[in-house]
Amino acid sequence: MTSETDLSSLTANHIIAQMKAYKEEKFNEDKAIICLHSGLADHIFTKIIDLETPKQVWDKLQDEFEGSNRDKIVRLFTLKREFELMKMKDNESIKDYSAKLMDVVNQIRLLSKAFTDHKVVEKIMILVHQNFKAKISTIKESYDLQNLTIAELTNKLHV
Repeated sequence: MTSETDLSSLTANHIIAQMKAYKEEKFNEDKAIICLHSGLADHIFTKIIDLETPKQVWDKLQDEFEGSNRDKIVRLFTLKREFELMKMKDNESIKDYSAKLMDVVNQIRLLSKAFTDHKVVEKIMILVHQNFKAKISTIKESYDLQNLTIAELTNKLHV
């Protein structure tokens, strides 16, 4: 008789534990969906309002903003081309030029992790206009260019 009682109590405890785990999981899913919903603009929210799980919402948002793999590759190619062709204008300040450059760089980094500061530093040093050539020469002689950050370079050129 005691083994049947033990077995029924174990089964009841197991079912209660499963019910608690399910409730907790459902609560966390609802909380995640609320967080995702609260951070969206109305026109985007209407596109995901009917989705039931956080994964569905996330996948839909990812498709909406990142696009397919092919779209990412084309976007990455376009951004890299824009980066390569970007030149500093004669009337443009270092801060403005580096800000535009960093905007493109950050977009590239979102799509592809392999984009170093060193590449951006080289770009700035090569393409700044003639007014900065003396400063560039000084920087080349005074600093380790492999470890020079973009912020350090722009600050030194801005001074």
